[in-house]
Amino acid sequence: MIEDQIPNIPVIDEKPKRNWVIWLAAGGCVVFLCAAVFIGALIILGPDIVQKFSPTDVQVAEELPRDVTQSNTMGDPKAPVYIVEYGDYQCPFCLKFWSETEPQLIAEYVKHGQGVF
Repeated sequence: MIEDQIPNIPVIDEKPKRNWVIWLAAGGCVVFLCAAVFIGALIILGPDIVQKFSPTDVQVAEELPRDVTQSNTMGDPKAPVYIVEYGDYQCPFCLKFWSETEPQLIAEYVKHGQGVF
């Protein structure tokens, strides 16, 4: 009677299943074969790919729009206004200043002797 009230306990197999080891080994072999094919293709086709994307014509950079002198200033050193620029090569606002505002400052103040830049 007491045995009827005890629930059935599942029996554990004595041998653990080793299917996951086989699948893991097979997956590793597939990854290894894919890597070997990829590396082999790079070795065989590598020089052709490099030659295909190498530059054929090198362009010479344009000359600077202003003269480079011993000092980094433009204009009359005795001018009443002394303009100092602090800039960053990666700053978009500094780029806008360089392309739009700086030429106006040079044209209006530096060339007329009112400022040193």
